[in-house]
Amino acid sequence: MSLALVINALKFLSNPLVLLSILLAGSLAFGGCQSKRIAGFKREAVEHKAQIASLSKSAQAWEAKAKDNAAKVTALQGEISALVADYATLKAELVKAQEIRAAIEADKAKALAASARARKDAETTLQTFMERYARATRNPDCAAMLNAGLCR
Repeated sequence: MSLALVINALKFLSNPLVLLSILLAGSLAFGGCQSKRIAGFKREAVEHKAQIASLSKSAQAWEAKAKDNAAKVTALQGEISALVADYATLKAELVKAQEIRAAIEADKAKALAASARARKDAETTLQTFMERYARATRNPDCAAMLNAGLCR
């Protein structure tokens, strides 16, 4: 019985009108699915275009920010160069000032040594004078002469 059923089914399907009806029904069913997929793809395309526009604006903003930052970097590099030049100038002036200070300290040391020698010499001279004066005041002839006025 199953063989007869298969033979009848083949006869039925061999009819061109039946075959055409089956193909038409299948294509309509498949086409319906495809139209839903196409509509979904179109929606996604619209969403992606909106994302592209948003990302393009964002990219332009980032490019503008990058240009601004590049300009800031250039300005800061100029300022750094100026500061480096100022530092070099100040360092050179510091070295000169230290050399001058060292020379002044050396002159100060020489002046203090000369002053100490002069003081010692003055003290020695004063001490010698005082001793001579003390001896002279003990001698009666010199004492009278020392006590006498210079102008008469």
